[in-house]
Amino acid sequence: MNQDDQNKQMRGADIVIGIIFLILGILILIGSFQMPLKDSYGGVESAWYVSPALMPIIIGIVMILLAATIVSFGFKQGGLELLKENRIIRKSQPFFNEDTVRFLAVLVPLVGLVYFDLRMLDFCIAVALYLTFTIGVFHFEKPEVLTNTLKLYSLLMFINLIFRVFNLNVMLDSLFLWTTDLIGIVELVVLLVYMKKQVKAQDDYESNLKHRYNQMIRVSLITPLVIAVIFRFALRVPMPKEGFIMNFMYLIYYAIR
Repeated sequence: MNQDDQNKQMRGADIVIGIIFLILGILILIGSFQMPLKDSYGGVESAWYVSPALMPIIIGIVMILLAATIVSFGFKQGGLELLKENRIIRKSQPFFNEDTVRFLAVLVPLVGLVYFDLRMLDFCIAVALYLTFTIGVFHFEKPEVLTNTLKLYSLLMFINLIFRVFNLNVMLDSLFLWTTDLIGIVELVVLLVYMKKQVKAQDDYESNLKHRYNQMIRVSLITPLVIAVIFRFALRVPMPKEGFIMNFMYLIYYAIR
């Protein structure tokens, strides 16, 4: 396959992924506008810019704009024609192939983040879980690591789904505050340990993957903390769920203020 064919194939994938993110962005906006933009607490009217709906609204709008840009670029670069060609070719291929795994590796963590984790886990923990998986499996560029880690992450998201559907998180948090957040931290540690085991089994671990693994940890753990500081403490925008980590940050904030 020459460079032009590879570029066309990438543009075809851009169209598919862009449409998926476009739909998810719309769903995020729909869910966000179900939250109150204005409310009254103790007779004091709160403004729209401190509403908990603001953060997911911003995420939804940015996702829609970026997805629309990706889809438009894919169409302009001939991605649609390649998709039509691939549709004919893939009819003879098994459904669960490498392309399907990569598709699920994008879809599963995003759905889990929006519909389970952000609603029941502390913001920093939920985003750290998401970034650890998505950055790691694609940054390592190892299909075997991607497939195995996707299985584990899907299991973790299924557990969180059960917690969410049956309100087990509410029950546990009523017994002991932040129990669900502690479970989320355990899930994050399990994911990190498992990914470490996976990459250490690769031949190029010392020369390549060890550095990438350390990069993944730094970005995945620092990024949600930076976002929380900017939005919660600088812009005064409430996070979707403020639990164990956010309350610890409050203690630090008021201690040094």
